[in-house]
Amino acid sequence: MLLLLLAACPDPGGIDLLPGGDTAAVDTGDSPEPIGDTGDTAEPDEVPDEPEPDHVVDCAGGGDFTSITAAIDAAHSGERIGLRACTYTENLDYRGKTLDIYGLAPRSQVVIVAAARGPVVTAVRGESVGTRLAHVTLSGGANGYGAALYVDRALFTLQDAVVTGNGSSNTGSTHYQSAASVRFIDVELHDNEVSGRQGMEVYANDGSLHLQRVTMRCAGAPYGIYQHVCLLMTDSTLDCAEADYGVVVSGGELHVRRSRIDAGSVGVYAEDNADTRNERVWLYNTAVVARDYAVNTQYMHVKVRNSVLLGDRALSLNRPHADSYLYSSAFVGDRCAVDDDASPYVAAYNAIGDSPDCGFAGTDTITGDPGFVDAPGDLHLAAGSPLVDAGDPDPGENDADGTRNDIGIYGGNEGDGPR
Repeated sequence: MLLLLLAACPDPGGIDLLPGGDTAAVDTGDSPEPIGDTGDTAEPDEVPDEPEPDHVVDCAGGGDFTSITAAIDAAHSGERIGLRACTYTENLDYRGKTLDIYGLAPRSQVVIVAAARGPVVTAVRGESVGTRLAHVTLSGGANGYGAALYVDRALFTLQDAVVTGNGSSNTGSTHYQSAASVRFIDVELHDNEVSGRQGMEVYANDGSLHLQRVTMRCAGAPYGIYQHVCLLMTDSTLDCAEADYGVVVSGGELHVRRSRIDAGSVGVYAEDNADTRNERVWLYNTAVVARDYAVNTQYMHVKVRNSVLLGDRALSLNRPHADSYLYSSAFVGDRCAVDDDASPYVAAYNAIGDSPDCGFAGTDTITGDPGFVDAPGDLHLAAGSPLVDAGDPDPGENDADGTRNDIGIYGGNEGDGPR
């Protein structure tokens, strides 16, 4: 019996982006030009360190099978399938089996190109803990939802992978999940063709999504991530400067640590229902940069610590949960630092630069030039910055070197983490 580790997030309202509950692949037309086996999607890397597989796939005939699909058909749940360097032209379906499938060569040399219209990889039949695809490049998928990866009511991990050259349109996405728990670890998403008024790179509908050391470039999509799930983003970079929205949270939760989100109009937009305000947006050691709103929240439980928000309006709080707080962070906006409606929340040891405070009622607030090295690109604090040793004085929030907390993304005990 499959046990899904899903978050209890309410059914969202908001704009209609659901595919009608249909879990079948959606045909949207011709596949984009795949990248082939040129290996130009990643820098040369080391041969993966993995255990001996139960089955070996080699399209040149040197293994147990010449296709991954044949190996999946023959394998039993719990087994491992190793892929030798090759370009495999096929659409993969895990067929309800819990399989660990991984490249035996660097990911740039193990390329899976969709052979037909539809997702490159599908897991929709209750695949359980241990289902993984690693050390590969995924390309050539064409689908309305999930051109590269489509996961429904399953547990799935994509690790050490490049997702590029896949195509979607209209309300489509590169990755789609529903009622699923998905992890991306050391994954790059770039140069996927996502278009249409409501297109997005990632559409996560119910369940949970963890992005760990993920780099995503949003090319042509209005949305980077549109989600109704509990999304945890750690040590990741979301470059959606050419898109309208970086992350949209509608009836879900967002927890971001040691990461950066750039967007054209709104970095993070998050909304909950007016009668609950229990869903959370928590930003720790995170930078959010956008033209209009860095972060715009409606009826959310908001916690921001050691972060930097830059935009015309850095942070907009509309009736937040009473336990919301802002600590040791910089809110810099041309029109507003923190725009709120006088709802109760706690704010202390923050900086607002030269921005209008718009009624911001924080204590121990620093105004004036924050002294970044070169904002928005380099948010380190320059020598003499008033934000040095000016954050939360609680010893438990000290910087990694034991000194008092610095305001900004490099302060606090997580401040020396990767960017």
